[in-house]
Amino acid sequence: MLAYGFITFLGLDSEYYLKYEIDAETGFKIYWIKGLSKKRYSQQKLSDFLSESSVAQILQSGTQEIDKGLYQASLILSGLPASPNDAFYNIRITYNGSSFSLGVKSDEPFGFSPKKSTHFKDLDLTFTQELQPEKSDKELTVNGSVKAVISGQEILLEAQKLNQSQLIFQYNSANPQTIPIKPWGNLALTKFTVKSGLEPLQPQVLYLFGEKSGEWIYDYSLINTEDAPAIDLHIKTLETIERKLGSILVKEKTLIASQNDNLEDSGESSAAKLIKAFRKTNKLSIAAWIKPSPKKQLGPARIVTLSQDIHNRYVTLGQNDAESGTPENRDQDRYVVRFRINKDDKNGTKEALTTNYDPVGTEPIYIVYTFSREKSDDKNAKLYLYFNGFLKKSQPVVIGDHPWGNDSNDSAFKLALGNEVSFLKDNRHDRSWEGELYEVAIYNSALTPEAIYQRYYPSIDIEGELELANMPNPLTTLTAKLTLEKDLESQLLLQVSLISNSRQVTPQFEFTKIDLEWEADLSDSPTWDFKAGEVESTLWGNSIIFTVKPSNTDRLVLNSSEIDIQLESGEINILKGLDLSLKPNNTGELLQMSSTTAISEIELPRSRDGRPFDWTVDFKLLFTPHDKQKNKFAPLAIENGKVVLKGTWLGDSLVFHGLRRNEQFVLQGERRLSLPFQVILGPIFEPGTSQKIVERVAIASVMDTTLTFELTELGFLARVSGSFNWTDQGNTEDTVNTFTVPEFTLSRPPLTPNQILEAVLEQLISQADVIFADQFHHSADYYFTMVEQNPLIYLGDRDSSAAQAQTTTLPQLFSTAAYSNNTSTTAGIFALTENEDQSCTLTITPTGTTQSDLAQLKTDYSEFISKLDTNSHLIQGALTMVKTRIAERIPLLVDQILYYYYGLDAANGAVDLQAGMRLRVDYQNYQFVHPGQSTANSGFVGSGTSYYTLNSYRDETNLMINFDGFLSQIQPYVTTDIATVGAGSSLDLVLTDFVDQPL
Repeated sequence: MLAYGFITFLGLDSEYYLKYEIDAETGFKIYWIKGLSKKRYSQQKLSDFLSESSVAQILQSGTQEIDKGLYQASLILSGLPASPNDAFYNIRITYNGSSFSLGVKSDEPFGFSPKKSTHFKDLDLTFTQELQPEKSDKELTVNGSVKAVISGQEILLEAQKLNQSQLIFQYNSANPQTIPIKPWGNLALTKFTVKSGLEPLQPQVLYLFGEKSGEWIYDYSLINTEDAPAIDLHIKTLETIERKLGSILVKEKTLIASQNDNLEDSGESSAAKLIKAFRKTNKLSIAAWIKPSPKKQLGPARIVTLSQDIHNRYVTLGQNDAESGTPENRDQDRYVVRFRINKDDKNGTKEALTTNYDPVGTEPIYIVYTFSREKSDDKNAKLYLYFNGFLKKSQPVVIGDHPWGNDSNDSAFKLALGNEVSFLKDNRHDRSWEGELYEVAIYNSALTPEAIYQRYYPSIDIEGELELANMPNPLTTLTAKLTLEKDLESQLLLQVSLISNSRQVTPQFEFTKIDLEWEADLSDSPTWDFKAGEVESTLWGNSIIFTVKPSNTDRLVLNSSEIDIQLESGEINILKGLDLSLKPNNTGELLQMSSTTAISEIELPRSRDGRPFDWTVDFKLLFTPHDKQKNKFAPLAIENGKVVLKGTWLGDSLVFHGLRRNEQFVLQGERRLSLPFQVILGPIFEPGTSQKIVERVAIASVMDTTLTFELTELGFLARVSGSFNWTDQGNTEDTVNTFTVPEFTLSRPPLTPNQILEAVLEQLISQADVIFADQFHHSADYYFTMVEQNPLIYLGDRDSSAAQAQTTTLPQLFSTAAYSNNTSTTAGIFALTENEDQSCTLTITPTGTTQSDLAQLKTDYSEFISKLDTNSHLIQGALTMVKTRIAERIPLLVDQILYYYYGLDAANGAVDLQAGMRLRVDYQNYQFVHPGQSTANSGFVGSGTSYYTLNSYRDETNLMINFDGFLSQIQPYVTTDIATVGAGSSLDLVLTDFVDQPL
């Protein structure tokens, strides 16, 4: 149920009363109380209700609001506070024939929480139900908003239906808002929901006081039967009451009591419904919204009573107790509940529940009294009294047999408001209560504390991201929940409880659970005090619990109790007796760790065989002394975003951080040393060859050495690398070159820095060829690049793929010196010049490396070779040398290499024969298989391979090419031993691509 209320029609000859309920699925439900000859509590759908002719006279279809002079109404929302001011009366009704709307608008503040920390304002809400032509009702829509005011901050909330059963007011995160949490930061809202936590129970009797006039107050409860009808109240003294919109003002000597002639004539109580209901469940709750008069209440004055006279009652809720009052209490009141606990307790005074005296309150108050026992024969029960949602007083009682038993004479018992039932019969029984009644409900159940509080005040869920201004990650932004007035002691409570997602502080160090609490007093601008906190964490697999405390007004410090940290479950070693502390640095941007222990050193890893520590094979880290605590050491800290184990080794600082690699815990650290050295190296050869690069190198420099340590349960390991600068004195440019010694590994800890240098120099000497080869290489070399998606090889600079001019010197090429020997091409790419000593200089100037450039290069090449080949002075065989020099220096596509080196012409199947080439001869025999052999075929079978080398020689005038003397070894006839080498398969004999043709 989303809401309910009453409507009283004033525009007809007499008043008509009805109660309505608004359901999320079915919409408006109408229950007639009195009028139009309707049966009491008969229910109608909205469409049927609107079709009533008398109703139609008032609710004339149109686009304008219905004249408020024709009705008065109230609206009680399940999703907002249910105080008297919240039973809104500024109701507007609109009916245009196709839809019916009921709305409320209130600019005034309302719904103040018990401790006034929160209230609401600017409510504007409308329920609209569309009507189909055939008068069956459609789905209900809810539109509107309200502002929640918390600590002076106004939060706009939008009305919604939740799961088709609840009315909620929800914060829209599309319009971000924050709540200041001074001086810590801000709460950026992600959720602010106001809703009723529980579906309201139907009371046995319910009085809403919506009648405009007359002498009756009607029971709006829907729980009625023929033998237990509604309990309507008759106003016996009309002159002493004053009706208001949604309330009744009760003055002195007023009596409002139940009256039902039919029941009373048959010997039953006019309050029979209530008495029977209690006997059925053995439970009772009285809930009343009242506003006491400032006048002194005596008697106790009867607010609600189910009784016969001042001596006989079942239950009474009253104010003040004249019998026990004292002069010093004259300006104070207290509330009392009398409840009959057994047959002899006629007046219900044996176990009366009485509050302490308090100053007279004149503000509206929500009072709830509950009585409960599990079974009718259970002797133990408990009485509770709640004020404004909070427990005021409780009291255990022992119940007798059938305190409201059937043998009692019920006919004279009535339900009354404002006075004792028998007041008009005997003026001495006057127990007048003065004040204003807004709502009275009685249940045959014991309302739970949650239901009582939420009937007084709704469930408010506030969540957000708490942005701590001066705390670093992972404490910068925390998901938090804001609780309003959790109990009478705490006013505002802000809680952080993160358990689902771990938050990394550094690698291998994370917070697994964070619990923090702040509290604030109520004000428009509260100051928040940090109260308590705890953070659970894991460091290198160890669980650590930190207690959180404030260091000053806006920062937190995390401290652990004394702990032991096991490195690899203790297999590496155990850091014992540690106290850890975490706090932000001065700027609040980083989390710092400080540690203390009485242990001064640690062996890594610890010796497991019981032998004494040996410096030649074992590693020990000496802890750094604590800078503030004498005889204490500081082994742990956070540096460069990692938790480190720090100390000294070989007289200098060394830090380790932990990591997991392949399921193994590793302590990894780094140490840098600068070690002066002198060494003489040489001779140095081209790596992998016998070509000597330099005879002797003398070096005097500083070796910058880096040791990367890895400590595991298996022991010590260090990767070592070094680098140094050296200037080649033979180089006129005095260029400083940096050389790097290849990384190598130490499996034992060195005892001195010089021992480290010794190991690095051993690597330098053994790897000198590799280390210095690049330094003494010629500047040009062969490199690959891509030209229009084709691979190209070129001679040149590694940093540039552009074609570069090449010059090379050739020996004597011409038999006779002549100017005509100088040869060049039309494009000028190739030029050959004969020198005075008859040596020749060949200059090659490529134009580029594009496809067109390479085509031009090939054209010029053919022209150049042709000119040389026709020169009568050219020495026989010299042309081959020129071709080779050109092929070595021009940029070549990979598919052009054989052309330039060997003149390969694939299109014509030709190649230039040159000395040094080999002829390969493959032998094949014809394999004959008998036709009856189905597993083999006849055909040629490979029978071996021979190579024959081409040689050159000169006759009297020409350079000749011939095969070497082993050509005579070619076999004219070869046999094949199939049993040894096997026979041809289908791959050899059938597939065309694999069958070689015989010579």
